[in-house]
Amino acid sequence: MTINASSDRVRRPGGWLPERQDDLEEWIAGHRERVEARGEDAALHPVIVEFKELIASDPVVRLYMTEMIEQVPKLKPYRKRHLTSVDQMLRLINEVLTTAPEFSEGGMVTTPLTAILDWTMGTEAGFAAHRDPRIIAIAPASRPHTR
Repeated sequence: MTINASSDRVRRPGGWLPERQDDLEEWIAGHRERVEARGEDAALHPVIVEFKELIASDPVVRLYMTEMIEQVPKLKPYRKRHLTSVDQMLRLINEVLTTAPEFSEGGMVTTPLTAILDWTMGTEAGFAAHRDPRIIAIAPASRPHTR
């Protein structure tokens, strides 16, 4: 049995992320460019500061966060690695928390945090991280209506 799957199509249940991998990568690239243009000294949302402190002070959390980025496969459809470090990931999340949603003619990214964490969530470390009570305790604070 042969399966003909376009290299550009990835099954994305729920419609939270664009069906076309190119649309997702285009959004991530634009988001990363905006973050890099702000520089590393950009003000951080209080929940990102709290998360950064947790990562710095807890070796297990730091291991989860570092390893989930490292464990992303280096094969297709992971053509371009959009996360290279925990600090970069925190700055990308910070941008989502501090910027209004945007309109795009391309594929719609309805959950930007999922776009940033998409590949890392499927790793062993990502699975462990997103089930860790210390990380979960910070996650509700990232919702705009709680702060």
